[in-house]
Amino acid sequence: VAKTTRAHIVEEGGTLYWKAVADRHADNTAVGVTKAGRPRETPVKPEYEHLVREMIQGKAPTDKLCDVSYNTLKSAYTRHHVGGSHAFRHTYARDMVTSEFERRGIGVEGRQMLQRMLENREKGFRKDHLVTPEEKALYKQVNEVVDLVHGYLGHGKGRIDLCEVYMSF
Repeated sequence: VAKTTRAHIVEEGGTLYWKAVADRHADNTAVGVTKAGRPRETPVKPEYEHLVREMIQGKAPTDKLCDVSYNTLKSAYTRHHVGGSHAFRHTYARDMVTSEFERRGIGVEGRQMLQRMLENREKGFRKDHLVTPEEKALYKQVNEVVDLVHGYLGHGKGRIDLCEVYMSF
């Protein structure tokens, strides 16, 4: 499995992960890659694994997957008035929440429940405040979707604070 000089793709239990560590001297350092250089491990979505495997096939451990520098990307973001690479994470998170709600058949209801959860947090209540027994199954599904998306972003489970930032519509 190949790694770049900044990121590292590992396979564990048949699943590919992108793994960045706190050690600033490691090949797969998080410094300059993740927010505040925090270590992060995120699974590759199953539908993209075959593409990632194609990208890393035949690569040496220190080969770059894409020969584009951070400054080149940053210049492109500025030129096109994109709020930096982090803006892509927010869009990805919202798109993934929407598609997962749709896949589960809870598109409208899921968004409404998520909005209620975020409003509860904003008002200082628990996120399940005023969720009725009839709504518990929907509430549980929405939490599963939120945790799934947080997993792909490299966040922990139950992070309603980050949900507000990444997944509000």
